[in-house]
Amino acid sequence: MTLRQTRYGSNASKKENDIFWNRAFEFFKSSEINGLSIGYGKENASGGGIGKIKKLEILRNLKQILDAGTNDPTIFELIGGFQEGVGPDLISDLISNILIEDFISYTQRICAELNIPLSKKSFSKNYEPNELPQNKLTGKPIILVPKEFLRDLPIADSLMDLDWICKKNEQLRLYLNSVIEGSFKKISIKEQKGHIRKAIIDDPIFLREVLEAYKQISPQYYDFVDDPTGETVWYEASKKSSQRISLRFKVISHTNFR
Repeated sequence: MTLRQTRYGSNASKKENDIFWNRAFEFFKSSEINGLSIGYGKENASGGGIGKIKKLEILRNLKQILDAGTNDPTIFELIGGFQEGVGPDLISDLISNILIEDFISYTQRICAELNIPLSKKSFSKNYEPNELPQNKLTGKPIILVPKEFLRDLPIADSLMDLDWICKKNEQLRLYLNSVIEGSFKKISIKEQKGHIRKAIIDDPIFLREVLEAYKQISPQYYDFVDDPTGETVWYEASKKSSQRISLRFKVISHTNFR
């Protein structure tokens, strides 16, 4: 799937279930991908994916927004801001499906440089198995992601709404408050998303300003130097400990056991 394919399919569609609509639905993949180890899952390394009903709901909302006057694929990055039930985990699944071929090529290149063996592994029901390294503990595939792509997980779904608009653009904040005739911050996240969706559909100028405000925000990558959530500090600490503490092992022949 590519954003361009989904966007053009939705734009060309005149009604649901025509050839362009069905093509966009086909390209709109959010399947679980084993081996990335990102997201909120505690018991597995997969994402959650979304079902057919939620996918149709998202596609309908995107179609409305595209019809409102934008061809900017950046709108796909803001799905969590106007779509109920879509948070960072599902957005991560969507992006992973878009970039999966690049992630696999990256993984294979790094493994070739480090002489790490590869084997044919299945990582998703929607893709053919590919040559990937294997997790020795689970037997499952490992797919590497450049650390520049990663950020810390938001502590709540509210951080995936468009609250940054109010902080970065006073005029947009006042506009949102006028739309709901009250304080945007005092209503629920679900209500916020509904108002934002209606505003960007009803007002093309507002939609353009939202996209411009979003593009001006610098990405917040995870700080692997300070490592605030302890993602890698344990590894560096264990290497230093093994260097400081010298362990001596005595080889004993099996004939000495009684």
